[in-house]
Amino acid sequence: MARVALVVSDRDKARWERVVDERDELDSLSDLVRTSVSKHIASLDQEGEGWTEAQIDAIIEYLDDIDKTTTTTQTILEDHRDEAPDKVDIEEAITYQRASIEEVVKQSVTEALEERDE
Repeated sequence: MARVALVVSDRDKARWERVVDERDELDSLSDLVRTSVSKHIASLDQEGEGWTEAQIDAIIEYLDDIDKTTTTTQTILEDHRDEAPDKVDIEEAITYQRASIEEVVKQSVTEALEERDE
């Protein structure tokens, strides 16, 4: 096995040693360096490859969920738009209700006056 000499500041070495002490998966300072270099090289190798199949599948699934939610929301809005009364319908309803209320009030007043006169 080949050896590689590495010179770092005392501060960096102390920081790296703390990392090794805090992580059970690292056995030594050398293990930290080997692991870090391997991960760095792997990330460089993947830079030119683009997205992995798993990443693409996750993105497609996410986009499908967005599409379904958007379609559902659009359908709900269209249903409410179709059910929403227009201005003429609202005015007719108000006119009808006003006439009904006036009739009830007239009857109530008439009955109250008749009872009082009796």
